[in-house]
Amino acid sequence: MHSANVRWAARDLRVSCPIAIDNDYVIWRAFHNHYWPALYFVDAQGRIRHHHFGEGTYKQSEIIHQHLLVEAGIGGIGDELVSVDARELKQTLFGAT
Repeated sequence: MHSANVRWAARDLRVSCPIAIDNDYVIWRAFHNHYWPALYFVDAQGRIRHHHFGEGTYKQSEIIHQHLLVEAGIGGIGDELVSVDARELKQTLFGAT
């Protein structure tokens, strides 16, 4: 993944939280991960609070994410679930195909 595209998308989407780009699979190997996709929810103290392997549970994952952001003192987090247009995001991150 091209880090310049991720930086641009983060600015465009107003994402201010850290984003890990693991092109060399360093994090993947450190977690002994064998699944794709794999979601690891890490709190503000660096503790893994939840994980999910495979697709699905998008609503539950969003709720956990919102809870951890509120717990960390991030303001403006509502209860509504966000949705992402995967086609638009892919074009943003990887360029037009």
